[in-house]
Amino acid sequence: MSIFSRPRPLARPVDQPKDKRLDPRVAELVEQLKGLVVSVRLNDNDRTLLSLRGSHREGIRLSLHHGLLAHPKALAELPAWIRGHGRKPGPALKEAIDSVFSALASHRRSDPVLAPHFESLGGPVDLLGLYLSIHAQWFPKLSCPPIAWGRHLSLKRRRHIRFAAYHRRPAARIVVSRLLDQPWVAREFVAYVLYHELCHHAQACDPVRGETPHSARFKAWEARYPRFGELLAWEKAHLDRFLAAPSGGEQTAAAEFSPTTAHRPPGQ
Repeated sequence: MSIFSRPRPLARPVDQPKDKRLDPRVAELVEQLKGLVVSVRLNDNDRTLLSLRGSHREGIRLSLHHGLLAHPKALAELPAWIRGHGRKPGPALKEAIDSVFSALASHRRSDPVLAPHFESLGGPVDLLGLYLSIHAQWFPKLSCPPIAWGRHLSLKRRRHIRFAAYHRRPAARIVVSRLLDQPWVAREFVAYVLYHELCHHAQACDPVRGETPHSARFKAWEARYPRFGELLAWEKAHLDRFLAAPSGGEQTAAAEFSPTTAHRPPGQ
């Protein structure tokens, strides 16, 4: 573990006013992480309750759902989880995450969201065909990274939902969750997820130093997608159904493509 001789100041949670003290439970957590460069952010995310980014050498960014603060045993396990690079959460942390997810699901059921109408897949999705269509329509000047189906986690292991992920190293590629390959899922939502990941590819092709993955530039690109707000509402309305989806198996790459040479972000 790296010990920094000149640690940078700790960041305040974003939902805490700057003129007020940190939540004492967050302050205690930070105190237990002395020797590490850590920023802590409280979130209200209903998809990812806990995330860890960065490294011990360059600095760690912890995003923590405020609901987890009500679980002292889980908070006691967080330092070991962080020092272990976010691997193998302890039993109290797993139980707390499940508890908060259940509470959020109960709240959604009592306050249902009216889902916009989109045509459903009706059967297996043609991932390659849809991907090539989105790439050709929105990113014709960008290289076309390989795309693959990823693992579909069992319900027991599903602590958050990630529909897809863009990896820029060792080589650019997009991995898509099998959660999207269900007949009831909206075809346009799958297309939007692919567009979202290609926006990350556009960032990598035209890098800006210090830019975060979901920067203002990224959000501006993402908001251009037709019916963007309605697709987010559709996702929120069906979140419980995604969480309850049955498990699936490991899948291999769906396709690989030869990259083009031009690298330009969308709209330029």
